[in-house]
Amino acid sequence: LWLSTLAFTPFAVALIGLIWTGQRERLLGSPWIGWLGMIGAAAYGTVMWLVFILQIDGAGILFPIAHLAVPLWFVLAGVWPTRGSPLASLIAQEHSER
Repeated sequence: LWLSTLAFTPFAVALIGLIWTGQRERLLGSPWIGWLGMIGAAAYGTVMWLVFILQIDGAGILFPIAHLAVPLWFVLAGVWPTRGSPLASLIAQEHSER
């Protein structure tokens, strides 16, 4: 449990930084879905501390939130068109013709 407690926190910080930078640069996902990944990553980073160290039993709900929000963000970020993708340039070209 200690390894999980110590490893989840830096993972969550790194994942939040990845999501923040990716949505800001429009290279990974979008601001429309970034909040989903950030909530999931924050849940990953805090759940072990809250449940096992601070013994807050009600915080166990963060486990399913983290395990649903982060993978859902990964899937959405994977299919979301980015600034440099061919789909994004096609959409921009269609809007400029109007």
